[in-house]
Amino acid sequence: MRIIVTGSNGFIGRSLVKQLLTGKHEVCVLVRNKTVQPQVNTISYNDSLLDCADDVQSWKPDVFFHLAWRGVDNTQRNSEENNLYNYRLTIDSVKLAKEAGCKQWIGAGSQAEYGVANSILSETENCKPVTGYGSTKQKLCNETQTLCSSYNMVHSWARIFSVYGPNDHQETLISYLIKTMFEKEVPQVSSCTQHWDYLFVNDAAAALGSLINHAGVYNIASGKTVVLKEVVETIQQLTGYKGEIQWGYKPDAALHFLCGSIEKISRNTGWSPIVSLNEGLAKTILNYNSSI
Repeated sequence: MRIIVTGSNGFIGRSLVKQLLTGKHEVCVLVRNKTVQPQVNTISYNDSLLDCADDVQSWKPDVFFHLAWRGVDNTQRNSEENNLYNYRLTIDSVKLAKEAGCKQWIGAGSQAEYGVANSILSETENCKPVTGYGSTKQKLCNETQTLCSSYNMVHSWARIFSVYGPNDHQETLISYLIKTMFEKEVPQVSSCTQHWDYLFVNDAAAALGSLINHAGVYNIASGKTVVLKEVVETIQQLTGYKGEIQWGYKPDAALHFLCGSIEKISRNTGWSPIVSLNEGLAKTILNYNSSI
C-alpha cells in the first residue's frame, strides 16, 4: 500500500515509518521542513497541510496516518493556542486524505480522553477528559469520525497509552530516571505506588500498523500494569545506580491506576505486545548510554 504519515519526526512517528517499511509499504511523509528521510518520499508544506494537496494527490496514497501534534510535552499540551492549532491541523488532514483519494484515515488519540477512571479501560468507556489536551483529542475523535463517514472513508482512532523507548521525550518518568541515575544525581519521585500501563515504542508502532483496514476506536496499550516502584528499581538495577532515591518527594497524582484493555485490537487485528518491560527498559537504557 501507499501510505502518508504526518508526525514522522516524532517519537512514535519514527517507529511507525520503520514498521511500515518493514511491512513493504511505500511511505510518504509530510513535513514542515526539508528534512529528507531515507527510503521514504517527502513532501513539505508551509502553514497548512492543504498547501501540499496537489503533491499528495499526485502520489496517490491509499491510507493516511495523522500523528502530527504540536506541544506534546507536559508543559505545552494543555495550551489553548496549541490545542486550537492541533484541532485545525487534524481536521485539515482528513480533508487532505479525502482530496487525495485515500480509502482510510487513522488518527492518534490518547488515554487522556478517558479522564481519571482508575479502572481497566475499554473502548466503550464513557470518556470524561479532565484536561484541555484530553478534551481536544476526544472532540477530534468524534468530529473526524463524522467527517470520514461523510467522505465514505474508513475512520480509525488509536487511543495511545504510555509509550516509552529510545529517544522518548525527556520529561517522562522513565527518561528522567535514566538521565538522573546515569548522572549520579538523586531521583526525586512520588511514592510510586501507582499501577501503570507501559508499552514499548516498537510494539506501539506495530499496533498502529495493524489498524490498516480496521475501522473504529482502538486502545494502543500493553493490557497490563506494573507498580511504578518496580519500574524505578528496575532502572536502578540496569543503570547500576547505587545512590539514594527520594521517595515521596513529589505528590501522588489523582490517577493511580491506568490500564488499557487490548481485547478489541487483539481480537480484530491479531496484534499483541512482544517486548517485555525489562527488555524494553534495557533497550532504552542501552540507547541512552551509547548516545552520551
